[in-house]
Amino acid sequence: MAVPTPHGVPDHPTAPQFPPELAKVLRADLAAVADEVEEEVRRQVPEYARPADGTYRQNLRSGVVQALTLFVDHIADPRDDGGAIAATYYELGRGEALEGRSLDALQSALRVGGMRAWRLMGRTAEELGLDSTVVAGLGELAFRTVHEVAQAAASGYAEAQLRSSDELERRRGRLLDLLLEDGPVAPAAVQDLAHGARWPVPRTVAVVALAAAPDRR
Repeated sequence: MAVPTPHGVPDHPTAPQFPPELAKVLRADLAAVADEVEEEVRRQVPEYARPADGTYRQNLRSGVVQALTLFVDHIADPRDDGGAIAATYYELGRGEALEGRSLDALQSALRVGGMRAWRLMGRTAEELGLDSTVVAGLGELAFRTVHEVAQAAASGYAEAQLRSSDELERRRGRLLDLLLEDGPVAPAAVQDLAHGARWPVPRTVAVVALAAAPDRR
């Protein structure tokens, strides 16, 4: 899936040169890093601090692992576009829209998680004796990875909102047609369409009849 380049990030940045063994070491630590990132997000983002909400926790874990995997994949091969992982975040954003939530919690989780991951993986790079330019390169890559997945989530969110808006207009059109039909209309049918159109059925209605405008042709 193609993900637009975020504002302020070059279309084709010069990929930092990372030692070949770095990706292997970081990938081996990925599960442990994911545990710490998940804990940090749950501590700082209230929407994800829901022990009883299995869906939120599952989405959080999946999102953390996918983002970390993309980060390490970029280290191993800067040419990897991460299409499959971007698609995962597209669906996460889409799901937030369909559930009627904003993207604020997901975006906050990405910022918090990205910072925590950079600190942990930067520390690993320092322990390997790598110089400061490599650590700085990891920070740049972490920033770019967060923007990639955030943009994918935003795209999925926007698409779901657009589809929801179009569907809502169609449902309201069908409700209007039903209300204007000649003859009696079943109350249950009105209630059903009104619910889908997000229109509360009033107890009473007033009908106003207007004279047709004269033909001025």
